[in-house]
Amino acid sequence: MRFREKLVSMDTRALKSYPRIYTNARNTAQRLKKFNGIDASQLYHPPRLAGQYLCRKYEDFILSVGRLDELKRVDLLLRTLKGCDSRIKGKIAGTGPDYGRLKKLVSEWNLSDRVEFLGYVPDEDLLDLYADCRNADPGSVHQGV
Repeated sequence: MRFREKLVSMDTRALKSYPRIYTNARNTAQRLKKFNGIDASQLYHPPRLAGQYLCRKYEDFILSVGRLDELKRVDLLLRTLKGCDSRIKGKIAGTGPDYGRLKKLVSEWNLSDRVEFLGYVPDEDLLDLYADCRNADPGSVHQGV
């Protein structure tokens, strides 16, 4: 514990010497505030496929794209599907350590006919998935993606 405290103290001192601190996400900024007492601004980089996103069909599936890790909370999508209209499906693109647990939840919650694990998806196919997935507000065309 003393080593950890010393390390946090050294990090805090070093980071406070900068006039502005930026993080890559709100979560990271919150942790920096919680553990180091330092305010930071989030600075999001544009997505790799910026300028190529579009909306087309609004099919009956919700899309999740990202690393399958418990911290990403993909299980919330599954829980939501469990309680919503059975015509709505889920497509999950990505790989990661939480795959087994998520697959088990799909089975336990009888969602096997409604959830598709896509694994790694190449950019071209990903653009098609984004273009056709259900969007809560068709006028918002994937803003902030």
